[in-house]
Amino acid sequence: MLTPPIGAALTPGMPVEAMILVGERTFWQYITQSLLDSFPPAFREQ
Repeated sequence: MLTPPIGAALTPGMPVEAMILVGERTFWQYITQSLLDSFPPAFREQ
């Protein structure tokens, strides 16, 4: 957990600027990911 700088107070509703690091995917990987994720469960016996 981050601590605010000395003399700064955090209050609800304050604007925030954040950078979220995510992995990089190609367009093809983005399009085909859901299709590929559906294959393993499709062939499992219940």
